[in-house]
Amino acid sequence: MDEITSKCEEDFFSDLFLKNMYKICMDYSITTGRGTIDFNSICQIVRAMGKTDEHISYLTELYATNVGQKPSLHYVIENLLGLSKRRKLIFSLQNQLVRVNNPKMDIDQVLSETEEVVSNIDVKNKNLEVVLPKNLLDRRYKGLEERYNTKGIYTYWEDFDKHLAVGFAPTKVSVIAGRTAMGKSFFKTNLIINMCRNGVGVLNICPEQGFDSEHDRIDSIMTGKHLKSIIKIQGVKEDDEIWQLLKLNSEKIAKEWNYACCPSRSITTAGVRSAIKRVKRAGVPVNIVFIDLFDRLEDVNVSAARTEMFASKLGQIEKIADEEKVHICLLVQIGRKTEDRKDKRPALSDLKDCGHFEQDADLVMLLYREGYYDKDIEDNILDLEIAKQRDGPSGLTYQFMIIDKQTLSIAPIGVKVQGDAKGGHHA
Repeated sequence: MDEITSKCEEDFFSDLFLKNMYKICMDYSITTGRGTIDFNSICQIVRAMGKTDEHISYLTELYATNVGQKPSLHYVIENLLGLSKRRKLIFSLQNQLVRVNNPKMDIDQVLSETEEVVSNIDVKNKNLEVVLPKNLLDRRYKGLEERYNTKGIYTYWEDFDKHLAVGFAPTKVSVIAGRTAMGKSFFKTNLIINMCRNGVGVLNICPEQGFDSEHDRIDSIMTGKHLKSIIKIQGVKEDDEIWQLLKLNSEKIAKEWNYACCPSRSITTAGVRSAIKRVKRAGVPVNIVFIDLFDRLEDVNVSAARTEMFASKLGQIEKIADEEKVHICLLVQIGRKTEDRKDKRPALSDLKDCGHFEQDADLVMLLYREGYYDKDIEDNILDLEIAKQRDGPSGLTYQFMIIDKQTLSIAPIGVKVQGDAKGGHHA
């Protein structure tokens, strides 16, 4: 009972009878100084309150159901806390509905406040962790154990992975950035295939490309059929060789991969959390989430105060990654200003106009194809710079060969430019 009275609050209970039972426990604890209360004592107090036999029967049923099962009190309290949070969320949203019907209210302001309610209500302070000196060693031990037992997520290009300190770590956020047509999406597709083949749970959120375009790329790389030939397919013909390959490949993915795709073009930041939860409820593990492109999320793609909006939504993405214990990889488009200078290779500073990615992301990878700009060079090399790596060295540029321009499959070549712990470059 001590745990109930110390961790629960009256507003945890929506049922009036259960709320009264909580009050009984509180009053009993205060007046008697006892930390436990037996079933018969509760029944006597309920009768003294003038409650009916129906209430006693209800208590008896609860008691009989749980005796001998030893339910986890911690789980019960956490469940009550979660229910209380959700009720408060609904009440807050009901209040927003009243406000939105007020003709004097700014609709955009109410919408913004509503999104803030959804993402922040009763969460920040409830989940606040404070480690006291007496708990320091235990907390450190727990953290190291979790790190040891957590399966790392990497690209599965072994030579490249040697340069990633912790890979795509759970609860963290990474960025793959580049100008238009630099290869963000086909690089992501190659990553997804590698990861899924190695048992990683992948959620592919793709408001930019849509489902069919995403799977045209996946099927092209996995079957070796040219992307254009797949795109040209019109309708399903059972005697069509390419369709048969696509059918077999889709069946293989469904059977062997931990993979889900969310192609909704109207998805919001809050929708990312909902998608993760929905996939998990379906029994599909989620270790990493790709969002292609981040600025195509409906509540991010707004014209007003773009940088501030990006910063706010990035903060929400970080929170989702932490709460859901997943890694979230954002594909981000770098602004046009790189086109106006002689050296068009992107830099970490180019992300400042796109939000706070260079500041908040744990891993930032910048993509560049020299052959795209220099027509005297064959356009078959993709440069990837590890521009930022919170737990490891940065500044390194690694090259990938586009081994088949028709399928856009790539393979690692090796290091082009070495980096150092400070992020500087040296040949």
